[in-house]
Amino acid sequence: SVLTTVSLRGPRRRCPDHRQQPFRWSSPVLDRACLPGRHYDLKVAALLGLESLFLEETQERTRRHTTFEESCPSTGTVSLRREEFLLRAYALHRLDLPTLGKFLRAQGGYLLHVDGTSTDGSRVVFVAWDEWSGLVLDTRVLSTENAEEIAQFFRDLEAALGRPQGLVSDMGKGILTAVRGEKEV
Repeated sequence: SVLTTVSLRGPRRRCPDHRQQPFRWSSPVLDRACLPGRHYDLKVAALLGLESLFLEETQERTRRHTTFEESCPSTGTVSLRREEFLLRAYALHRLDLPTLGKFLRAQGGYLLHVDGTSTDGSRVVFVAWDEWSGLVLDTRVLSTENAEEIAQFFRDLEAALGRPQGLVSDMGKGILTAVRGEKEV
């Protein structure tokens, strides 16, 4: 646990009145998202996660810019904190699915678009989004793009958000089998 304040040192930024000291930045968004008096690990995870998402910073640049009383975190720490941010963001998203479901129903429903992506030998990242609003509805890591796992994903999504108005996909065999409710052979 880091028990010091988190600051971001930007490149070539200096206070006009204190040129010898590096510029210190405290994000107002981060201050609202992370309550005072809480562990700083959450603030670090949020800072690194937001920075990587919105500023598209690399691990090395993030490591150089983020200072904890003048010592930089390792790239491994940066990577772990970014992953922690994503997990916490996903947990918050899951908690708010009932609200998202109400919103989608008020808009007349949603058009479910699903797609899975993977590299050779790795698991599949399966993403569902609403084609009409562009909102990402859910993501899940599946062992393979098989009908059983996809069907469970669809059931969970329907339980949380209601039945979609339609389905858009590449219509891979696993998706077709899951939609039809058949058993894979």
